[in-house]
Amino acid sequence: MGNTSVQTRNPDEKIFARGATGDKGQTFLHIKAVETLLKVKNKLPVNLKFYIEGEEEIGSPHLPQFLAENKEKLACDVVVISDSDMWDRGVPAITYSLRGLCALEVSLKTANTDLHSGMFGGGVQNANHLLVKLLSTLHDTNGKVNVDQFYDDVLELTEFEKEQIKALGFDEEELKKSLGLTELTGGETNYPYPEKISSRPTLELNGIWGGFQGEGTKTVIPNEAHAKITCRLVNNQNPEKIQGLIKKHLEEQAPKGCTVKVTLQDTGNPFLTPIDHPMIQKAAEAYE
Repeated sequence: MGNTSVQTRNPDEKIFARGATGDKGQTFLHIKAVETLLKVKNKLPVNLKFYIEGEEEIGSPHLPQFLAENKEKLACDVVVISDSDMWDRGVPAITYSLRGLCALEVSLKTANTDLHSGMFGGGVQNANHLLVKLLSTLHDTNGKVNVDQFYDDVLELTEFEKEQIKALGFDEEELKKSLGLTELTGGETNYPYPEKISSRPTLELNGIWGGFQGEGTKTVIPNEAHAKITCRLVNNQNPEKIQGLIKKHLEEQAPKGCTVKVTLQDTGNPFLTPIDHPMIQKAAEAYE
């Protein structure tokens, strides 16, 4: 949940502090709701259990074991989590699904050392050039992920879900202004923005490096280049399966004259609560 820090309030009623929105604010919200109920009703209408853990940003390595060892203590009918965005101030909305994650790192190597462009330029492979060429094969011109079977398990939204997302309202111009963008053209071009960021999977290049990085000029032909990749995955996609598909694609598409090594890293499963689940409906009633 981040380190503890002094919280300050400005005239706009905004709190600035490490972890204020991820996730101290959400945790505090639940505690204050219980406090209010006790003040008004003198008792709670249901039994509540709080589980607060602060390792999310490092992958929650101790969470699975803790859950397995404390099944009886944590047994419950419903789990409520508030680690998600508000759609907009004053707009009640229920998050019923979360995208999952898988991560990879790809390393490409050519010669056994960096080379001088004055002596070897035009005659040997440049690792940066080859990596850019390889990474360009991951998407087509319409922003669709160009990896075989990547979309095989993706479930399309129902018409009802599309209507509900549309009913939230989306101001494209306001978002572009707030982000300093002139266009919102990321991802698959044939889906509206709210659907792209919630119900569609992605493949992102998080970092690319290789060769000379310092100030000035160094006429080097790099022999190594690297990239970090993560995917946001939607319900029914398996993170390990997607990792395998991307690894296979990168190895098969590797340009001639280089070797490619793909390292598999973190994974996290996507999650979806059926929108017609009784507890989702109860939450909607409570909002009303």
